[in-house]
Parts: sequence; C-alpha cells; structure tokens
Amino acid sequence: MAVYGPDLDLANRLRTWLNPVGVQVVEIDGWQSRGRTYATFDPYGSVNHHTAGPRTGVAPSLGICINGRPDLPGPLCNVHQQRDDVVNVVAAGVANHAGKGSWQGMSGNQSVFGLEVEHCGYPDEPFDARRLDISYRVHAAFLSGLGTPNAVMQCQHFEWSTEGKIDFCEPLLPGGAAGFRANVATLLGGGTPAPGPTPPPTPPPSPGSAPPWPYPADNYLGQPSPDPACHSGFYGDPDTSVVRLWQTQMANRGWNIGVDGMYGPQSTDICRQFQQEKGLAADGLCGPQTWGATWTAPIT
Repeated sequence: MAVYGPDLDLANRLRTWLNPVGVQVVEIDGWQSRGRTYATFDPYGSVNHHTAGPRTGVAPSLGICINGRPDLPGPLCNVHQQRDDVVNVVAAGVANHAGKGSWQGMSGNQSVFGLEVEHCGYPDEPFDARRLDISYRVHAAFLSGLGTPNAVMQCQHFEWSTEGKIDFCEPLLPGGAAGFRANVATLLGGGTPAPGPTPPPTPPPSPGSAPPWPYPADNYLGQPSPDPACHSGFYGDPDTSVVRLWQTQMANRGWNIGVDGMYGPQSTDICRQFQQEKGLAADGLCGPQTWGATWTAPIT
C-alpha cells in the first residue's frame, strides 16, 4: 500500500492508532477533497509542527489550519492536534506546511504529511507525555499508509527548513528530534513508547545580567513606529518575542501581566508602575534602562 493522490484512508488509520488510547478523531467537513492542486500528493514521510497560536483555547488555530492566512492559502496541514484528546483530519491532499527545505531526499509539500500541534511555541507552555504520545501516534498513522513504514522519514520542521523555522519547540521533546523518531519507530514496531521524562519547567530568571537590548538606544517597546508598515505597538523590529521575553520576566517577578507578545495598555501600565518603584522616568515605555532594571532589580 502507498499513498498517491488524496489519502482517503487517513481517518481510518488515525482511528486505528488513536482509538485504543481514547483519542477522538474528528473529520473536518470536506477533508477528503481538501488539498492544494499544484502537485500530486505523493508522500514518503511526515513533518511535525506547532501552530504558534494563542496560549488559550483547545483549538484556536484550527480555522487557520483549514483555510490558511492572507499570505498562504490553506490547508496548512493534513492533521491538527488540539490541546485536549481530539485530533482533526483537515486534508487528504497536499498542504502548505513544510516550505523550503528537505529531509532524507524528500522536498516539497507534496512529499510529506504535516501535523500541526496546538501550542504557542514557547517552552513555558507544558507539553506532557500524553500529548507527546498522541503526536507519536499521528505520525505512526501517517507512515503506516506508506509502502514501507520507516520512522527515519519523520522529522521536525527545524530539521527540514532552510528558512530558519524553529518549530516544534525542541526543549520540549525528550531526547530531541531523534527521541521523537525513536518513539514513532517503537509504535511502528508494535511496541508502546515509554513515557519520556517531563522536561523541567523553565526556571524563573534570577537577578543578574539582562539579555542585550536588541534595538538602538533611542528605540522603545511601546513607542509608536514612524513606519506604517511596522507592527502596531512596536518601534523598529516587529519581533513579538522581545516583548514576550520582557513580559515573561516581569510575570516571573510577580507582576500581574499577560504574556502575549503585545505591548498594549496593560504592559504600558505595568511598566510605568515598575519604573516608579525603581526610580526611573515613568513613561510606560520599555527602553534600555527599564530593560536592564527588569533583570537586575530584586524580585518582588
């Protein structure tokens, strides 16, 4: 048996692997005919991804996985894994998920299945053994539809991509990408993966040296950008990870701040309170001085 063209058996294989462990398989309407038409689906392996979506909700990224984004038409995966015990069958055909890159001689979206796991992409969101086991089983279902199932044909997106795509979040994979493949191989061989060690939580930052300020000295988080093409709420580089890093540090120090990567009114207000407490200019904008104080000041 091998897949060539729409994989109409995918839902059945998913149930074979997931029903025994109590995971529901949901067929999204139209999945059998959903897929890109620029190439014939001819998969030899599979790629693991995370959605990099919101931190809350069981399936906040499902709609995007089905329908795509303004810059990338859907589907964006073949299967979507929710935060609970549910797996969604999204597309039987080619999905726009892998992008530029290769693995074991495969290249192009038509050559690989794609799993999108609902996860924010940062190591402070837990990814426990149960969710890992579901992911292993989805990839086993993918590969078991091929002529010669072989776990070596499964990879993480950070192994595939030549564009610097980092997902899945490597610190959350016990044994790394090789450990993930080993567990898929155990399933394909008829065994049951041993629960991997739970990765230790990211420790709260302690006072010390701050990470380098990533912008010019006169740029601030929260200062409107003069460039209308720039992401709203940032000055200069529209990199939400910088805001998220600062918010995480503040939250770990006991401040009631949302960690969402957006420097909005709440971040401005918390920043102003922090500046007042530390004797800094209380403008509510995080610049080099405030950034440094966030790490070197005693934890509240």
